[in-house]
Amino acid sequence: MWAQISWSFWGLWQAIRSLGRKRLWIPYALLFVVQFFFLLALTNFYRWPFSSVLSPLLRSELGEGAMHYPYNFLALPFEWSRLAVVTDLLFAGLVMGWTYHLVIRSEGITRTLTRSVFKSWWAFILTRLPIQLGLVFVLILLPQMVMGDGGLGGNRLRLFRLGLLFVSITLEAIYLFIPLILLREGAVRAFREGISFSVRHPIISFLLVAIPAMLHLPLLWILGRSQLLIDRMAPEAVGWVVALNILLASFTGYLVVVAAGKIHTAIQGSARGVRE
Repeated sequence: MWAQISWSFWGLWQAIRSLGRKRLWIPYALLFVVQFFFLLALTNFYRWPFSSVLSPLLRSELGEGAMHYPYNFLALPFEWSRLAVVTDLLFAGLVMGWTYHLVIRSEGITRTLTRSVFKSWWAFILTRLPIQLGLVFVLILLPQMVMGDGGLGGNRLRLFRLGLLFVSITLEAIYLFIPLILLREGAVRAFREGISFSVRHPIISFLLVAIPAMLHLPLLWILGRSQLLIDRMAPEAVGWVVALNILLASFTGYLVVVAAGKIHTAIQGSARGVRE
């Protein structure tokens, strides 16, 4: 156990030391740009060219009240959480795989061209799908079923939310190494071997996801009190907090993947050394 804890902090420290390598930032920087564009679309749903698509969708999902200022900003965290499901499915695996590729190249292990990563985009989506469906159930559907009737409150509600956080981190930990193995294996084998590696190194996988995830808690706490933010500052402040959370997600995503890539490379290298 202590060895896995040490590996986890070593990997995160290596990721922090790699912050100066600008090339490693490219995938998550581009992901932030894409997600920020989608956020702009949500906050400007009434403008062309977004209005023809977003206005009917938001009206059917949230009702007429959420279409008007300032209530549109009150609904923004909810709207973004739904849209993030789609962006994660489409881009999370690809960005992780691309970053893993850059980490491996920086270690001098491969000279494979970056475009080879994009050829496997469909495989990244396919292997992400089961995890994404699990996250949708845990973070969206299950809370609606359990808390929809107001049956939970006080300590029971807090324990329920902690349980949801634990399960969501576990799902991400299970997925963590799949995009890395997908760089050299097919989708089915990568899915199987990625889960196998996480199961063999559960503390590493869990801590690499959980520690950076804690950085999001203050912003999530603020977004959970959007009405107070609107009353004391301005409706647009909600949008800026969501944008800051997206930026932070790119940073923590970078830390997790770079750390995981370096740990996996080191462990596999040690295993090869022992066999030889």
